[in-house]
Amino acid sequence: MKTISLSFLVTTILAFAASMANAQIWNKAHVAYVYPAGGQAGTTFEVTVGGKGINRIKDVEITGGGVRGEFVQHIGNYQQKLQEQFRTIQAERSGKKRIPERKFGPRPEHDLFTRIEEMPDTDLRIIAAKFQQKERVQRNRELAELTVIKVTIDPRARPGMRELRLVTTNGGASNPIRFMVNSIPEIREYEPNDLASPEQSHMQLPGIINGQIMPGDEDKFSFDAQKGQQLVIQVKARELVPYLADAVPGWFQAVIAVHNDKGKEIAYADDFQFNPDPALLFEVPETGKYHVTIRDSIYRGREDFVYRIAVGELPFVTGIYPLGGQKGTKAAVTAYGWNLHAGGFNLNTKVRDRTTKKGLLNANGVISNYVHYEVGTLSESTEVENNNQMKGAGLVNLESTVNGRIDAVGDVDFFKFRATKDQKIKVSTNARRLYSPVDTLIRVFDTKGNVLAWNDDMEGCGNMTDRTGLITHNSDSELEFTAPANGVYFVQVMDTQNKGGPTHAYRLDIVEPKPGFDIYVTPSSITIPSGGAAKAILHVRRNNGYTGPIDVKVANKSKGLSISGGHIPENCDTIAVVIRTERNVSGGKSGINLVASASIDGENILKRVIPADDITQAFITHHLVEKDVLTAHILRNSRKPPNFKKEPTEQKIISAETPALVSLNMNVPQSDLISFDLEDAPEGISMETKRIGMKGTSLEFKASDDLETDLAGNLIVGIYYQPKPTAKNKNPRKVSVGVLPAIPYRTQ
Repeated sequence: MKTISLSFLVTTILAFAASMANAQIWNKAHVAYVYPAGGQAGTTFEVTVGGKGINRIKDVEITGGGVRGEFVQHIGNYQQKLQEQFRTIQAERSGKKRIPERKFGPRPEHDLFTRIEEMPDTDLRIIAAKFQQKERVQRNRELAELTVIKVTIDPRARPGMRELRLVTTNGGASNPIRFMVNSIPEIREYEPNDLASPEQSHMQLPGIINGQIMPGDEDKFSFDAQKGQQLVIQVKARELVPYLADAVPGWFQAVIAVHNDKGKEIAYADDFQFNPDPALLFEVPETGKYHVTIRDSIYRGREDFVYRIAVGELPFVTGIYPLGGQKGTKAAVTAYGWNLHAGGFNLNTKVRDRTTKKGLLNANGVISNYVHYEVGTLSESTEVENNNQMKGAGLVNLESTVNGRIDAVGDVDFFKFRATKDQKIKVSTNARRLYSPVDTLIRVFDTKGNVLAWNDDMEGCGNMTDRTGLITHNSDSELEFTAPANGVYFVQVMDTQNKGGPTHAYRLDIVEPKPGFDIYVTPSSITIPSGGAAKAILHVRRNNGYTGPIDVKVANKSKGLSISGGHIPENCDTIAVVIRTERNVSGGKSGINLVASASIDGENILKRVIPADDITQAFITHHLVEKDVLTAHILRNSRKPPNFKKEPTEQKIISAETPALVSLNMNVPQSDLISFDLEDAPEGISMETKRIGMKGTSLEFKASDDLETDLAGNLIVGIYYQPKPTAKNKNPRKVSVGVLPAIPYRTQ
């Protein structure tokens, strides 16, 4: 039996253990939605955050600067409380002698509760029906609680999308939720607004209306417009809550329609290009009042079906050309769309390593939708028409990017390049990933017109680490081929949907494939006890056949943060690691910058690790959604959690015949209350805890006979405190107090 000598010093005193019986240091706060999901610069207003474990909030973090949040109140089991209010009010109005007892306390001071007292009976019945427990209502415990916060947006706050996190009283933070800052007036829907549009839901243009869709709900609002106005009606729904874990389709699929005052439908949209959030240009036919209806495409609904609709003569970009530029150069693009006051703008090409960027156009203080573009490292060129046939193909260099577009229906673009015999060539397009409507297909020909290789959609979408961002159908193309002889070769680019236009742009890369990688880290909010540790997951996307090892380190060591288990073995795509703080680190928020490095073909490659959250779509599919920042929320607690003097850094070999033993020295009173659990280990690896005397403890890792060999990664062991039963608490729950440093392993 292999023994791992590991000295373990627990500085926790009994008072710490007792205090932890009533506090959970792991982040359990989960935010499902925020309503309204944004506001106007220069205003102060209350928003409702729905989620779970959000009852002890001491701070609100909103990225980007100029926006402050303040906790107001928590409303637990709000649906039960609301239904109780309905029953009580209806009983009082019916004149019943016996009024139902309020089991859930007095009515909360919140608009959802206070305004129902003033509703007429007909409106009250409509609102009550929305909250009745019927089969069509998708109940979700993750939405059971409400927390009300007051948001103040500085008049000079930069418009755009932010991230909002709730920080709990024990120092942990929730997941981030999207929150928008805008510059035009905003209102909220006024329920009930299913059958008509009351004055409370009448908009002044330009403006934004915020709402929520409940099951079977159709929200309606109105506005006045003048003949000839070019109005943009843009919905943000999926952009606010990208994925729903327990709904099919896996997001709020909004549908909007515009009617005149006589009820005639004038315009309709259920998407924009391939984006599920609809947007339309509405040219007003006659001066008068118009009505907008929004609903879910299949009449679902729930509290997290949150939307924002912007209406007015607003700038809206339908596309840009070209779709990017070379890093560090001046890159000017032409913008296409509606109500644009400028035909072009310059891209920000000052980047470190994240090549895909997004930005907003600002027209007289009013922002557009987001524009996506790429900042590349290769030399760039632009297609020259007429190149619809091989004889018109322009010569391009290897190791370059060509900016092109399908100008019209039926357009086909040809390019030619030179290659030597047996030279490996990779050809790929970047279009749909930059929100271009093009669905590319590429083919490679020799000079005789023979097809040597072709591809419609690139492979890899079945791998979770390739499911990044919001695009669930990646229609970009990618192929590799080996040149059979010295000479000229041709690349053809076309749109499989046989569409075209000024916005049907793409970027074409023609290179020799070089091995590389990208790395994401989840979750984007990590709660760590001061002097302790917490688990994170690294997700590796390996490119062009790279299978070698990668090392990940914390770049900002001066802040007292480090990583344990940051060595990613060869062929490993997902690995658990431990983020730790030094014992003298004070509590509070700290940004984490993780940097990955690998030696590839004699070159040291450095990559920034991208923060993300692993979000489930429609019960089964996982997506890594990129976030703005990776944050560590360090617990402010003078009583330190367990800590190692020495950590295991060498890889441990585990097999059915050779288990591994970790020896611990439990120097703590009542150490029998401390236990250890093996977390998320591969099936076939188990752990047994053995007590040795008063202070000694050993952890024995075993492998089953049928365990796959040559598995490699990190074993993560959670530390738990189990309070003794008391007269008041006969079944106390086990409380997490951190994790041990990562234990590298390999099976044989």
